[in-house]
Amino acid sequence: NYKNTSSMGEKSIQTNSSLLSAESCNPDIDLAKNLLTYVLPLMGLAFALFLYTIEGGYRHTFTSFETGKEHTIRKFNEAKDDATKARSIFNKSALQWKPIEEEVRGWVKANWGRWEEEKPKWFDETMKSNIPVSFIPKSDWRPIETSRRERFALMKMDSKKKWANKRNLFQPQSIENVSDKKESKEEVTNQKIMPVLGGQKDDSMSSPTSTTRRRENSEKIIK
Repeated sequence: NYKNTSSMGEKSIQTNSSLLSAESCNPDIDLAKNLLTYVLPLMGLAFALFLYTIEGGYRHTFTSFETGKEHTIRKFNEAKDDATKARSIFNKSALQWKPIEEEVRGWVKANWGRWEEEKPKWFDETMKSNIPVSFIPKSDWRPIETSRRERFALMKMDSKKKWANKRNLFQPQSIENVSDKKESKEEVTNQKIMPVLGGQKDDSMSSPTSTTRRRENSEKIIK
């Protein structure tokens, strides 16, 4: 019995040693150890540095389940001044504040006239263009704003056309255009030289052969 137990113990020791040697030689295990030892701590440090550098007002978004739509509506309702209210709504997609559209419409109609008279800095051309025309009071300000937007759109189109024309001026000319210009210059030269060569023009000058001869003669004279 003693011999059997001793032999079994030796076999178990050999088995454990072989397993340890196999683990030490396995590259996957070494890779996992390196990940746990080096990569994961570095990732945690990078994320902590990211949280430290971003604006404090956005840190809660990593732990909050509030949707973008709910955030936009809450910002509008909690805003204490018109500038914050307008920026929280009209700088976003209309889908973000669709549930409070009627509330926003009433707020704009009630304050548009005052904004036009006071002309605050935030109430610029860009902000006006972001506000739907249907929100503007129809009797007083809507026709004025509609015509202003039409003029602004026309000016924008004109500026785009001017920019396109300037861009075309700096584009390289194609080989076909250059050859066409050369041919037109040769024709003008031939027309100027014709009186010198033969005086009056006859019908034979219109044939292809005469055209070739005329071109050769003009080249000789130019040389």
